[in-house]
Amino acid sequence: MGRRKFITSLAGLILLIVVTTFVLKFNDVESANKEVIRYDHTLSGESEHWTAELQVKGERVFYEEDDVMKGETEGGSDFILTYKGSLDELASVRELSYEYGSTRLELKVEQPFRKKAFTDSTNKLPEKDATMEVKVQWGDKTETFTLTADNQ
Repeated sequence: MGRRKFITSLAGLILLIVVTTFVLKFNDVESANKEVIRYDHTLSGESEHWTAELQVKGERVFYEEDDVMKGETEGGSDFILTYKGSLDELASVRELSYEYGSTRLELKVEQPFRKKAFTDSTNKLPEKDATMEVKVQWGDKTETFTLTADNQ
């Protein structure tokens, strides 16, 4: 009876080793066929009255499946536009619009603005060396400036 248990245990151990080896080799092949680009950077810029940041965080994974290149994107960007002056200076403004990249937002209010920072999120992942134009219109004023990578 002891010999039978030993042989069964040995066969189980060998099977476990074979399966583990196969899984590890399959994962190595799978990861070798993927290209992962990680994004974790900030674009920023300012004008006389405004500052802006675009915080980019995510990744793109490119892989081949059935002889076709495919890709997946995860993450996105957070845009933060901040007025440099006091909130009192925005008290008479009833319309504010801003554009960055291909995104345009327009705010119309009946009461004075209660904050100096305006945010927006998108699933876009601009490259670290990208530049992006920002245009802000409030009341009868307009300012345009460029966002660039923080280390440039």
